[in-house]
Amino acid sequence: MTCQIGIYDHHYDAIDQWNALVHLRDSRPPRNLLREIAPFLREFHAQQDMRDTDSLGAWLIWYLIDSSLTSTNELGHIAVSREVRGDIDYFYKISPGLVEVFRIDELLEWQRIAAAEISRESVELGIF
Repeated sequence: MTCQIGIYDHHYDAIDQWNALVHLRDSRPPRNLLREIAPFLREFHAQQDMRDTDSLGAWLIWYLIDSSLTSTNELGHIAVSREVRGDIDYFYKISPGLVEVFRIDELLEWQRIAAAEISRESVELGIF
């Protein structure tokens, strides 16, 4: 799966109004990637506030690299982007308190397939 993750000031910002943009090649289904980054986003939101989009972009890239090395012991394809690409399968739109996931079909139409609210309360994670 090829995707991009855009970080925005507000949930209503247009797709091309991102503050940070990350390109990622990943083998996980989109909902699994959402489940993986949601705890990080909750912790960041509780500690620093997701409105600090510059720091969020930097820390998210670090988190993605670190989790890639931890799970597979190899560096996946993670890059900073300058524009929304036309060859992506999914797009994650991150704004303060919300993550939306869009699937981009072969006609380049965007369909929202998932969303997750991100609270500012710190969450303890348990391993089951």
